[in-house]
Amino acid sequence: SSTKNLRADVGEDRLVIEAPDYLVDLFLPFTIDQTKTTASLDPTLN
Repeated sequence: SSTKNLRADVGEDRLVIEAPDYLVDLFLPFTIDQTKTTASLDPTLN
């Protein structure tokens, strides 16, 4: 499977991860400081 079509969005209280045929949309019970947030993907994980 390819990760080039994977998208992650971080909101103030939400995390959204999208890929073809998949959607994860989580509301979080805390506030995220978007200016201090980064995302990365480890392609070695299965």
